[in-house]
Amino acid sequence: MTQNTPTLIPTTEELVSQFLTEVLDTVRGFEVYAEAYEALWQGFFEPLRIYYRWGDFAGQVELQGPRVLGLFVNWQVLYGFFRAWLRKQGIDPDTITLGRSLSRVGTAYEKELQ
Repeated sequence: MTQNTPTLIPTTEELVSQFLTEVLDTVRGFEVYAEAYEALWQGFFEPLRIYYRWGDFAGQVELQGPRVLGLFVNWQVLYGFFRAWLRKQGIDPDTITLGRSLSRVGTAYEKELQ
């Protein structure tokens, strides 16, 4: 008899945390702004292009990450990329609700970057 192991579904907070970690890992270690900017936009965001949808960047929701990310991308655009990233993970972004408590999840990472 085969037992099925249940698949653990990550929480919204875990998904936001994973996304922000990946975004921050992309810019970490650069000393020149232009290089970090290019790494983020060309290396991380550009490959997500195939996962964009029309309403992802409607600007109705913000995903506020660590302040340092605000130097590279505005929070509404970051949310659009989060939706594209969710699709890449095989998750329908319309099933994820980003409540107020998660809109500032990224602030925990600011201490790590200092």
